[in-house]
Amino acid sequence: MRFAFDHQNDRTTLAVSAMRIAREAGLTTRACWEVATSVAELVSNATRYAGGGELEIRLVSEPRRALEVVVRDRGPGLPDADKAVMDGWSRGRWLAPDEPRRESLGTGLGAVLRLMSEMKIESTIGVGTTVTARKWIP
Repeated sequence: MRFAFDHQNDRTTLAVSAMRIAREAGLTTRACWEVATSVAELVSNATRYAGGGELEIRLVSEPRRALEVVVRDRGPGLPDADKAVMDGWSRGRWLAPDEPRRESLGTGLGAVLRLMSEMKIESTIGVGTTVTARKWIP
């Protein structure tokens, strides 16, 4: 299934849709919540930094059976995807310990990495970012 999004409120609607799809795919209740939380975070990031994007949720069977979540945007891209998944990294820089956390905690992509079975980030400066995350189905 594919969904376009362009507003922060879309994160909730799409998280609910992801939870329903995950449940239909046979994931445990906990895994359904992890998928929904990951979708909410990825949609929120794409909306905040790129103005929106597209979410695709599908079943895959290779290398093993999984629910795959793909979020694509046409934003500024990530200068360093490896750092972007580290807690405390936001908008291309480390957040200072005493900095007010009004816009970001710098934990979103790291949370998705921890919640899902695997995650891959492809990003090109000035072109956009695609995050693909999978949750194994038992």
